[in-house]
Amino acid sequence: MKSDTQRIPDALAAIERQLPDSRWRVPLEARRRAISSLLHAAIQTRAHVAELREKGIPEGTDRSIAELWSNVHERLRDAHEYDLADSALVKADGWSDPAVWDDPRYAGVPVSLDYIIDRCREMTRQLATEPEVPSTTDIPANFQVAITYAGSDRVVAQQLAETLRDRGLTIFYDRFYPEYLLGGDLAEIFDDIFRHRSLFCVMIVSEAYRDREWTRHERRSALARAVKENGNAYILPLRLDDTDLPGLPSTIGYLSFRDYHVDEIADIIYRKVRDASGA
Repeated sequence: MKSDTQRIPDALAAIERQLPDSRWRVPLEARRRAISSLLHAAIQTRAHVAELREKGIPEGTDRSIAELWSNVHERLRDAHEYDLADSALVKADGWSDPAVWDDPRYAGVPVSLDYIIDRCREMTRQLATEPEVPSTTDIPANFQVAITYAGSDRVVAQQLAETLRDRGLTIFYDRFYPEYLLGGDLAEIFDDIFRHRSLFCVMIVSEAYRDREWTRHERRSALARAVKENGNAYILPLRLDDTDLPGLPSTIGYLSFRDYHVDEIADIIYRKVRDASGA
């Protein structure tokens, strides 16, 4: 069985390491839940290890514990707690394959249960006094760039969205407008944005993007708009892999995350938007 580390595409893993400290953009309650789940996993694992030692059983592979840490890793990554997510990922890999504990690639990642528990308690105290960042239900009438992506590719999508927004562009990225989307007819909203309200559509291409139901809906809306552009660029494909997308011409120009850093891609998109806007 491959570890989670082995399953992460090289391009995506590299991008995740480049992420700035954007935890302030994550809802405070989501961060609190992520830290709580980490503390729970550490306490449960410590009890499990103590039970093994009491019975004289050596630690080895335990898929239930590995799955527990894998789930915690996902929560921490979604909460932008990347250092702790690294620790959780190594714990997941180690309980899947004990040889991981001796892997020099993990030498700098803290995995001590005592360290993790102490860090969780410290962060719980900090988060208890941290104010919630106010959000807004306002949404622009039009966007310079709308981003369509598969949920499994959210790390790279969010990095790109935040980088473009920091450059002053008006970006549609679903997590920028959760209050606006909550309770709305998403099929109608997304169709309107990708078909009518965006200057460009950035499409993050991957196998998951090809296969997901929602991304097929967004892709159809974007392709319908592209046809009306009569040869003018609208869809800007960014590739995580070599997946072919139905309806997307194979001759259309694209950028690959294998060849470009996120900041470089953001710069290229920024210049394209600026040129199209006549700025």
